[in-house]
Amino acid sequence: MEKEKVLIIGAGPGGLALAQILRRHNVAYEIFERDDSQRGRKQGWAVALIDSLHDLRELLPADLGDIRVTSVNNGIPDLDVLTLLDGSTGEHVASLGGVPINHPGYVLRVARERLRDYLWANITVTTGKKFSHYEEDEDSVVAFFEDGTSARGSVLVGADGAHSYVRSQLLGPNHQPVASSLVPIVGECELPRNLYEPIHALGSAAIISSSPGVRYLIGLRTIKPDRSSANYYYALCFYSETPEVDSVWAQTASKAELYEKAVEITKDMPPILKNIIKYTGVENILTPPLKFLEFTPPGQIPNGRVTLLGDSAHSMIPFCIAGANSAIQDACDLGRILAQQKINHKEDFEQAIREYEKLMLPRGRRNVLQSRAVGESGNLMSMVEGKVNTKDLLMNPGAAARL
Repeated sequence: MEKEKVLIIGAGPGGLALAQILRRHNVAYEIFERDDSQRGRKQGWAVALIDSLHDLRELLPADLGDIRVTSVNNGIPDLDVLTLLDGSTGEHVASLGGVPINHPGYVLRVARERLRDYLWANITVTTGKKFSHYEEDEDSVVAFFEDGTSARGSVLVGADGAHSYVRSQLLGPNHQPVASSLVPIVGECELPRNLYEPIHALGSAAIISSSPGVRYLIGLRTIKPDRSSANYYYALCFYSETPEVDSVWAQTASKAELYEKAVEITKDMPPILKNIIKYTGVENILTPPLKFLEFTPPGQIPNGRVTLLGDSAHSMIPFCIAGANSAIQDACDLGRILAQQKINHKEDFEQAIREYEKLMLPRGRRNVLQSRAVGESGNLMSMVEGKVNTKDLLMNPGAAARL
């Protein structure tokens, strides 16, 4: 029946993962995306999947194939490695990953565009649908779109990102994300082999560093199978006591102004960290840069047939490897609960949502607060706490103790 559908608003990683899990378990669904096409806009760079990966692989349909094709290192035999550095000295603190899949400590650093393509396969995404509002009655919920169309289902899942329209209606317009105290400057560049190899050898997927007032990510986006060149990006983040002011400056600054700021911030850093700024140059600075936003979920969501998933429920800064993992884990938890309900021939969708939110809300809140704490403290070891066992890290104990 039409009203038994799960309506998913937003075809980001979490929304798509949920749709695929429901497809595998024969739970009716419909997914809507505001973009006009699968490649309607740039999907960002890369995210690391660690703690959510086991459940995701277990729950996805087999016809999607091996998720490792989404790796930033796809096409070459290198395993994904995240390396943590002391940003002041360049000293190696720890490395995460570099082991085969199904081994403790495995990391899959996925290119976001590849992940979207992978999760988009074999499902129908209704594109060009800008969500307007929803209405609930006793046994269904109806989603309305700006083009005048609507869809009826049993559950509505807002997976529509940090600026979620579903969240605004569900929780009220005052529940909005706020600017993080870390303000990023972002650049990207195509590097020939002689320039990218030192970076890739140190951290094949990404390098993350911390120094006083600065958090820094240098990440691989794609690499050519013949290794002739690789596409890299960086997010150089400086701490601000007035983030609303500095975020506005960053959003309105010219490429030259942002480049000068990046050069100034990195001038005393080791070459492995500052050279990519020079390689990128002024022309490849992203304007406006990303804006890091945070949204801490409430302790409870109003009862009903509407819930949230991913950034719409909990937006966080990327220095705790938690954002994408949280969204994917949300999808796994909700998908599993809805699939089990179908197996048990139950139709208590509101109870299913409450069961899901008992998992999602405290986890989301914990991850937002931990990501903020790691970003502000610069304690890189805290970043990987709980992701893998300490024994799975290749560590420099002396350097780790200083951070």
